[in-house]
Amino acid sequence: MSEAKSVKELKELIIAIEPVAVFVKKVAADKKVGLDDLPYLIDLSKQLDTIAEGAQDVDQILAELKDLDEAEVMEVIGQLIKLAKAIKAA
Repeated sequence: MSEAKSVKELKELIIAIEPVAVFVKKVAADKKVGLDDLPYLIDLSKQLDTIAEGAQDVDQILAELKDLDEAEVMEVIGQLIKLAKAIKAA
């Protein structure tokens, strides 16, 4: 896997994690799971394609992490900051 492709796929993986993390935060907000959480599950199900695409080749993506250069690490950190902001805003 080329370095540019590995960064692109790593960023896609981070993007795929966002709807799952937001779902978990919303469901866990009241510290119980109930029927009132169903709208969150429906929202999550609408994003399954994005999640599946981002999760493809996870083993290869994770193996490539050790080969990232400084600029690529900064790109990934930027994407992680976006993820954190989205989770906090949920």
